[in-house]
Amino acid sequence: MKAIEERYAAAAAHFGGKIAELLEDKEISMRELARQTGVSNATISRLISGKSRPDGKTIVAMACYFDVSADWLLGIGSQRKRE
Repeated sequence: MKAIEERYAAAAAHFGGKIAELLEDKEISMRELARQTGVSNATISRLISGKSRPDGKTIVAMACYFDVSADWLLGIGSQRKRE
């Protein structure tokens, strides 16, 4: 069980880093991302800083908005583009 928790923590940290990277690549603000996805600005900030872990709804919202795979966002897959 500990191994699963460690993997989840690593995936959550990876997710925040990828969101920060995508914000920079797309040149949009956290506020704009929040407006477009329905995920609060505070939640996005906590995810990027590693203070929070994404739930399923947030993972799907970000993957759809950025048109990337959820696996890539979580660092458990190497294919960036959604199929």
